Amino acid sequence: MGLTQSQLSFLSALDCGPNSASQIANDLGITRQAVHKTVKELEVLGWLNSEADPIRRNQRIITFTDEGERLMSEARALFEQLDERLFAGWKSSEIEAVFSLLRSPLDG
Repeated sequence: MGLTQSQLSFLSALDCGPNSASQIANDLGITRQAVHKTVKELEVLGWLNSEADPIRRNQRIITFTDEGERLMSEARALFEQLDERLFAGWKSSEIEAVFSLLRSPLDG
């Protein structure tokens, strides 16, 4: 696919829809400067657009381009295939237990 892990993480922050640079920074736990730098890099690659927010003019709204959306669709399909292979034969309760254990350190 030609994506790095950090690019995929960044793009995943937009998977629920357009977002502001400050919200992406908050979601990913990085600085707004890092967001702006990454957005510029991904704009050059043709994966993202950045436009002035029509309501809050001092903010920018980050969205996928058609190519970025295609790339994320491809990534989602790969992750679904991986999940199916990884958890083949598992009960849903077992899968949920694993994810619960993985989330617990993050929940504090």
